[in-house]
Parts: sequence; structure tokens; C-alpha cells
Amino acid sequence: MAFHIIDGTTVSTVIYSMCVTGVCTALGGYVPVKSGGVSFAVQQEGTTTNLVPPQFQNVNLQANTKNSFVVGSIDTTTDAVLFQDDDVPAANLVKVRFADVSNNVPTMPVWIVPTGTTPSGNPTISGVRVGSASSYLTIPPNTYDIYLAGLNCGFDPNCDVVTATLSANQNVTVYLLFEDNGSRALILPAN
Repeated sequence: MAFHIIDGTTVSTVIYSMCVTGVCTALGGYVPVKSGGVSFAVQQEGTTTNLVPPQFQNVNLQANTKNSFVVGSIDTTTDAVLFQDDDVPAANLVKVRFADVSNNVPTMPVWIVPTGTTPSGNPTISGVRVGSASSYLTIPPNTYDIYLAGLNCGFDPNCDVVTATLSANQNVTVYLLFEDNGSRALILPAN
């Protein structure tokens, strides 16, 4: 369990095992904050140590934007990435992007295909590097198999595929996160 603290106020408490597959809403929605300088802290239960790296403990945010702040373990250090989100949906379509925040996958190719379809040919998205996100891709609503090549998931031979039902008028980000000695995907809505 971890506590997320913004400008000295605890805004959420998260049990990470609550969100494993599909489009995850267990991590909470957006929290309104002032624009300009905002202080961030993440603390493990029972400690007061701020896990957010010093360079991200105070961040300037633009007014009238939505942002996702990802703090996680990369190898033996803690790192963070701030992404500005697009919360304006495309009418009757889905906007999806991919973010690599897992240092054990330095460049992530992605195939997104209707469920039951075998990916082939060039990836749908390629060249997503650690600490970056792709542009949003606009696709029809459907149930998709999302293949994230290059994952190192230990004993799970099917870890490189995530099945998700993506609904119309929804924007999502598929995050590749470092966890223990491998990686896993997490899908979060952006609107």
C-alpha cells in the first residue's frame, strides 16, 4: 500500500494488487491541483520517506491540463515520468497511446489487434523508449489483444499480451511498468 500526497495533503491510498488487467480505475481518477508549482510525495505504509526522486518533488504544471505522474522502481533506483494527457475523445472512436516506464525494455514495439488475431508484420507502434510515450492512435471500439514485445516476466509465458475492451469516446494509456524482475502492463483512462 502507498499514500499519494500532493501539496501536503493525502489524495489517495492505493493497494497496487487491486489493478492487474484490463482498463484500471482502481488507482483513482484525476485530482484537481493548482497550476504552477506542485509538490508530490509517495510514501509506503508505515514510513515518512518520500519515494519521489528529488527532481520531481516539485513540478510546474500548466493550467487547464490533465497529467499522469508515474513513480516507480527502475532496476534499483526510483524514477518518475510526467505525461500530459489528451482527455478530448474522438467521436465514436478510441484514442490509445503507449508509455514505456520499464528500464528492462529499453525500446518497446507494440501490436494492437482484434482479440484472437495473430499479430504479423510491422508493429502498430514502434520505437517507444523508456521514459516516453507514443502519440495517440485512433482506433474503432473493440476488444483488442495488445502485444508488448520484449517483456521479461519471469515464469509467465503469456505476459506479453493484454486483452482489453476499449469503448467508444475513451482515451487510454497503456503503461509498461517495471515490477520485481520483470514488467507488466497497466491501462489507465485519460478522460
